[in-house]
Amino acid sequence: MKHCIGFVLALAWSAVLFGQQTVPLSIDSALWQLVELSNAVVTGERDETTAEQALRPTRVISRQAIEQNASPTLHELLNRQLNFRVAQDPVLGAAASLNGLGGNNINVLIDGVPLAGRLNGELDLSQVALDNIERIEIINGPMAVEYGTNSLAGTVHLITKSRRQPGREVRWTSQYETVGSHTNSVSYAQQLGGFQWGIEANQNYFDGWSPGDALIDGFSNFAADSNRVTLWNPKLQRNARLHSQLTSGQWVFRPSVQLLTEQIDNRGAPRAPYGQTAFDNTYSTTRWIPTLQCRSFNDEGTVWNITQSWQRYSRTSGSYLTDLETLHQTSLSDEQDTTRMSVWQSRGTRYLSWSERIHGSAGWDGRHETIAGGRLTQPQHVLVDLATFATVTWESEVQSQRFGLRKAFNSAFRTPALPSWNGMWKWRAHRLRLAYAKGFRAPTLKELHFQFIDVNHQLFGNTSLRPETSHFMQLHWQLSGDLDFSIRAYSNVVTDQIGLVDQLDGTYQYVNFTGFSSRGAEVQVHTSNAQFELNVGVSGFKAQTNLANSGEEADISKPAAPLTVEGQSELTWNINSQLQSSIFVKYNGARQRVIQDADGALKLVTAPAYTLLDFNLLNWSSPADRLHIALRFKNLLNVTSVSNGVNTSGPEAHTAGLTPIAWGRSAVVRLTYQWNQNR
Repeated sequence: MKHCIGFVLALAWSAVLFGQQTVPLSIDSALWQLVELSNAVVTGERDETTAEQALRPTRVISRQAIEQNASPTLHELLNRQLNFRVAQDPVLGAAASLNGLGGNNINVLIDGVPLAGRLNGELDLSQVALDNIERIEIINGPMAVEYGTNSLAGTVHLITKSRRQPGREVRWTSQYETVGSHTNSVSYAQQLGGFQWGIEANQNYFDGWSPGDALIDGFSNFAADSNRVTLWNPKLQRNARLHSQLTSGQWVFRPSVQLLTEQIDNRGAPRAPYGQTAFDNTYSTTRWIPTLQCRSFNDEGTVWNITQSWQRYSRTSGSYLTDLETLHQTSLSDEQDTTRMSVWQSRGTRYLSWSERIHGSAGWDGRHETIAGGRLTQPQHVLVDLATFATVTWESEVQSQRFGLRKAFNSAFRTPALPSWNGMWKWRAHRLRLAYAKGFRAPTLKELHFQFIDVNHQLFGNTSLRPETSHFMQLHWQLSGDLDFSIRAYSNVVTDQIGLVDQLDGTYQYVNFTGFSSRGAEVQVHTSNAQFELNVGVSGFKAQTNLANSGEEADISKPAAPLTVEGQSELTWNINSQLQSSIFVKYNGARQRVIQDADGALKLVTAPAYTLLDFNLLNWSSPADRLHIALRFKNLLNVTSVSNGVNTSGPEAHTAGLTPIAWGRSAVVRLTYQWNQNR
């Protein structure tokens, strides 16, 4: 109830105090003029602008690229991006790292709302469906002034679809992958005058996969023999989203609610001596996100941008004794557990203009987080974070300068003031950008208090953790034209980095390292003509983790981190206006990870390099653009896992193993039908 009251009061307060300060205009023309931009960017900007004019270098993944990649979920798409590395856990899901930092240091937003519900510090990206996503914006480095914590590595912002023309639209998509995965989605959207609404639903079923599976795998029944155990567990995901948009005067209101359900089945081997029973585990996740976005406009653009959200996340794990003859399951009630998390968040930004060249913004950002469950040191923990922030921007024909500052109050830790500066200089087709940002991340409730124990994991929190702080600097030069060329160099230094350390006895614990640093550079090239389009990217960076614990001096005699090199290339052949074909390759260089040996000493091990190769045989669209057919071959080099870097001989052999990367070679067929009735 208190969340609903706060929701209403915040909206009423903003409308009463500032609603009369807007300048009358045609809201429809202003709104659509702002959003109908090619290669648009909104993250950290007042209104949508082009990536070329954005103050921060922003990587944009368009809807066309999402469909061409035939990626139903976020983890597959990010695995194809330069400097991203995605690993798969059979129970905890898909986790990503960016420039050597991952977990809570990557902020994932949907329409400006950070997603809650992390396990092992990681957000399961395989739960984020892309059917209703218009585009994805990726920004390297902290955005602490605008979005607070969890962005020391970078921000991944998903922008949902919104119908922009009067009329109706129906869209249906079905995708089959030969490893035993089937995805179906359907959506309906309608706009009439100043009101629009839409509904979307999708289901993703995966029957599990192991290296010995057939190349073409149907949807197998519940196995009752040793084949029931799979490296990649079966899962069933369902997503639904209901959204609308109402225009009233100078205000635009966008309420929405999104629901996710997922069940993962972790099937055990038949028990000796007769193989008639087996111990099974299930992991059920529910996430729902009611959100209300409110924006007001005047002749200069957005005046107010307010977002209210309340997320409810729960994950239930259950253990069962399964009779393999009757398939009847008996619950082991003493091994059931549910973790619940609720996050109420309010963010509002007021934009101000003092002259043609000077403008700025000021706002608030509040977050109330509650976590409860049997795997905590107490039944319930609460964390509150309240912040104010402001930016000032000065711009001319040839340059732009933006200064930002954020000050927060955290109920568990002291928080420093967080400054940022972004500068851009323009000369013809050239853009030179410089940036500095200080980042801060307080330990999460799970890192402090979580205790996760099952047959595969033993994870322990640490109430002695200290907050992380970072200093990020970046240089970016871009040349636009027939040949788009960019160079980016950066340095990210993190103090008191928090990491989950493998203690090599089957347990993991969160600890503070003395520090982490990542320094690197990347080159991106894009060129195209009527028939061909080529994207090439090469990066190299050194990510160094200092393994000295709190109170200890850093050991400067340790060897420097190796250079991690990554390369990415995609060549697209536009056979005609309706048919495309493309080939994609990505090389992922060797990287380091931290473990703790039997004597309690932290040390670095290296995971080897690997290469991913995909071939999109065809991407065809009908003349009326109603029917789309895609045929894609994935992972042609059959990379399934890499060594976790632990020596397989000696006392550590019992913990040696492989880190899953992808399932084996597969083919994907995707059919999409879209019907529009415009007025």
